[in-house]
Amino acid sequence: MTLLLIQRLGWKRALLLLALIVAAFAWWVVPHLVHKETTLQISATQSGLATPDGFFVYQKLDEHGISIKSITPDGNGLLVHLAKPEQQDEAMHVLQTVLPRGYSIASKTHRRTLFQSAEGDVKDPPRQPRLSS
Repeated sequence: MTLLLIQRLGWKRALLLLALIVAAFAWWVVPHLVHKETTLQISATQSGLATPDGFFVYQKLDEHGISIKSITPDGNGLLVHLAKPEQQDEAMHVLQTVLPRGYSIASKTHRRTLFQSAEGDVKDPPRQPRLSS
């Protein structure tokens, strides 16, 4: 079949057709291979503040139409994985209004391919070694 196509179109046109097919396939596939993932990290900035309740955070974000993949505890805070990265600013605004003072909200955006695992993207900062006196 390939030889018949090359004979009918000529090798230059067949090569051009093949290049167009490969380019169209790549244009369709590449956006699906790399996607953005946004994580909000909520942590207390003042001592004595408890970790916010994950269900409360979920309810407040859901009330404002913000899609959430997951909420997981992280040390002294929460990690909120958003389903739609474009909702990051709105989610930060909602959390700043519903959480009491004393909490910081940081965002991290990750670009990940289908070949990378979800684990290990958000890492704890390196711990400082203790100095002995």
